[in-house]
Amino acid sequence: MLKYKEKPFPLLLTPILPPLPLAVVHAFISSHLDYCNSLLTGVNDGLLQQLQSVQNAAARLVTGTRQCEHITPALRQLHWLPVRQCIQYKLASLGALSGLAPDYLARTFQVMEF
Repeated sequence: MLKYKEKPFPLLLTPILPPLPLAVVHAFISSHLDYCNSLLTGVNDGLLQQLQSVQNAAARLVTGTRQCEHITPALRQLHWLPVRQCIQYKLASLGALSGLAPDYLARTFQVMEF
């Protein structure tokens, strides 16, 4: 007879197959966060915080980061910008490509033709 309650399955803290969760996250979460995010320019901080928490949960799933650990190293490891900076980067790059940005920024972005 057991005197303590045993958990049937231990909690996995590291992903079993890292490429698979990364591919699933890119397919379903990252693509939706990036799609038309430049339209979120004037949105209030509450909505941006919700989107950031979705991105943080996706990063924790892929990297196996625990809830008590900081998320910034995981985002850097995945080369993901936070949601607010991703919106600002997209606006800067769109402005540079359309000729609305200053010359020093427009020289950074170039259109590649295939």
